[in-house]
Amino acid sequence: TTLNNDAFTANITDFAGPYVFANFSEVNANAGPDKVINCTNTSTVLSGSSGSLDLVNYQWSAINGGSFSGATNIAQPTALTGGTYILTVQAPGLSSCYNTDTMVVTADTALPTLSIATPLTITCGRTSVTATVSSGTTGLTYSWSGPGIVSGGTTATVTVNQPGTYSVTATNPSNGCTSTGSVAVSTDFSVPNISAGSTKTITCSSPTVSLSGSSTTVGATFLWSGPGTITNGTTLTPTVNAAGTYTVTATSPTTGCTATSTVVVSTNLTAPGVSVTPTSTVLNCNNTTRTVTASSGTSGVTYSWTGAGIVSGN
Repeated sequence: TTLNNDAFTANITDFAGPYVFANFSEVNANAGPDKVINCTNTSTVLSGSSGSLDLVNYQWSAINGGSFSGATNIAQPTALTGGTYILTVQAPGLSSCYNTDTMVVTADTALPTLSIATPLTITCGRTSVTATVSSGTTGLTYSWSGPGIVSGGTTATVTVNQPGTYSVTATNPSNGCTSTGSVAVSTDFSVPNISAGSTKTITCSSPTVSLSGSSTTVGATFLWSGPGTITNGTTLTPTVNAAGTYTVTATSPTTGCTATSTVVVSTNLTAPGVSVTPTSTVLNCNNTTRTVTASSGTSGVTYSWTGAGIVSGN
């Protein structure tokens, strides 16, 4: 009688000879191919097998950091971590009849490295800025989030137009691992200091006046506008020749923001009143000189006489 594998639990005296036993001298153990776990596939099913017998006992063990989820006495257990996994295949009831094989589970769970350059500040003259992330890990994909993304939300460089915190998630497609980072975008809308100065008056003796603007903002630029001809209109002290309101616009060199100030130029072209007495007189042999007197209702006036025979007091 030929005893199959199940027959080893029977009493040998129950059978009439001759006896032929199955050969357990070679028990095959195959731990299967090496495997990889990563951030996408956080566990892997091992592929143990034995081509020797239908009835064998499997037992797995792990070293170098390996660990299991669930039973380890089956052909295909689940491995959770990287390490070296050892499969022992044993013939049932024969403790000395066994074989082993090993396989390695590699853990590819390295997170991408991220570095984000500090972006420029949003100003009046710079209404959008860019933030750029760099990494020593190649082939990453990116996803940005934040309050004012204009473009580039899935690239390494994003363009934004609002202040706030912007976050980026970088994913390594080769292992599914992700890293996140953030950067703050600030604003500076500081305006320059500017004063157009005091009121000026155009008169008959001063048909043009010089305006007297001032500013404490270093490097600011200036531009005047108004009704008359403006000479040196990009300085703080232009010359103008007409009455009216003049406006100076100052621009900050750092923010591009502007501020304005105005000054009024008035005119005083009223001629002083004057009267002369007598209005006529006669020179003769008895009166070879005459005195003529001018007067004015305007105080502080000066006089200048012209004529053919002025002796004094002109």
